[in-house]
Amino acid sequence: MVTSSLLYCARTLPNPLLPALTKSNRFVPFSIFTTRPFASASRTASIAQTQVHTTPFPLRKRPVRLNPDLIVDHAIISYKGNKDIKPTYFSSLIPNDLPNLSNMNLSGVDIDSKDLNSIFGAAPNLVYLNFDWNTIIKPGDIAEKLSTAAKNLKYLKCMQTKLNSVDIKQLFSLSPNLEKASLHCLENIKPHEFKRLNLAHATIQELSLFGTRVALDDVKQILGHFPKLKKLGLTRCPHIDSHDIIELKECYPHIQFV
Repeated sequence: MVTSSLLYCARTLPNPLLPALTKSNRFVPFSIFTTRPFASASRTASIAQTQVHTTPFPLRKRPVRLNPDLIVDHAIISYKGNKDIKPTYFSSLIPNDLPNLSNMNLSGVDIDSKDLNSIFGAAPNLVYLNFDWNTIIKPGDIAEKLSTAAKNLKYLKCMQTKLNSVDIKQLFSLSPNLEKASLHCLENIKPHEFKRLNLAHATIQELSLFGTRVALDDVKQILGHFPKLKKLGLTRCPHIDSHDIIELKECYPHIQFV
């Protein structure tokens, strides 16, 4: 994972979707980051405490979409903690608008299911997605409204969101090449639901259920239907006790339980 100290503003693109956070009638662009240095990095300025840098862009008569040709390879976009991003912010993106975007951090940003559909479609090569602490997506929203596949997504983080078991199943089905998933403290996941839904995934290797209310039969469902699983996080799961962990370690010695 690239640290913030290595992030430089590679190119600044006009952002058609977000009005300027100033009193002037201007648009502001967001920036695409790579590890490649940029000579004029000092010209950029931070929005709030995020890793997004902005410079003013003149007002246009009509929104202009991002130019895919200007987006660099292996790009990282971070809006972490930016409360100025509103629901439907990404909704005007169209398929393949962000063809080279690989990492997107939306932790603490209140996007909705429509935004996720737009992002998955616009960024077909997205590898990493973090939308921890989302408060907008309601239980069942993803299962009902998310339909665009994220075929290259390998790492998913959705800690302390309102997602339920049906939402997780839908996300997993739309991410067929997922390798790591962090499902920490999902309060709307109820015991025995993963078992009832026959939750399965062919490629996940690491799954963290820290603080989530799964039951022992849910865990056994996962262990029996995640053939590539190597590591399973069950710390502070209220329905899994130390005796359960001992039993699991004896029955599944090839799995690392944390």
